[in-house]
Amino acid sequence: MRNRERLAVWIGVASAIAISLGMRIPESRVVAQPSGQTLRVASADMFLLLEAMVASDRYKPAREARDAEIKTKYDAIMAELKQLETKIKLIPPGTPEYQNTMQQGQAKEVELRQFTQQASREQDAFVASQVREAYGIVHEAVNTVADRLGYTHVFSTRLDATSMKGDSLAPVMQEILARPLVRGASSDDITDKIRVELKLPEKAPEGTLTPTTPGAPSTPGGR
Repeated sequence: MRNRERLAVWIGVASAIAISLGMRIPESRVVAQPSGQTLRVASADMFLLLEAMVASDRYKPAREARDAEIKTKYDAIMAELKQLETKIKLIPPGTPEYQNTMQQGQAKEVELRQFTQQASREQDAFVASQVREAYGIVHEAVNTVADRLGYTHVFSTRLDATSMKGDSLAPVMQEILARPLVRGASSDDITDKIRVELKLPEKAPEGTLTPTTPGAPSTPGGR
């Protein structure tokens, strides 16, 4: 039931998330800059930090629990369908009992399709709420670290252009859009300092953000 996609692919562009999921991005902190203050610009890989946050123990167990709940319900409906499939093989075609069993199978198939669609919608909304909350936490940590180090502005960007691994157009475009800052100083990249502030591991574990509910099988009897 798992479709292991990296968050950078699943999340797409931040603006697209805001539009498609209706999420409220925390308001950017506008720092009053006294006259004569030196402009200091830093960068941070927000996609990497957000991925690590959502994959952490703060959010992952809740997703796994929901995944397990969905699978349990799905398996129960599938078991009933298999029972009907076994039963109909023993019934002569064209008899009232055969027709009745076929109708039961069709009704159970509809139930399964409705369940998978509803489960997908609900899980999408749940994951969206996790990403929204996680972004707010990361956003605040960025401001905390920037204030501590004396930076007045922080660009959300990924500096390394050699680490792009997309093998189709959509992932490659997402990798490009994750790098709006074409040139920046690695010494002003505060990603790792923010990671430490958030107490996140050096490498985010691979994980699933959205479960893929299996599609409903054909009606018992294959009809």
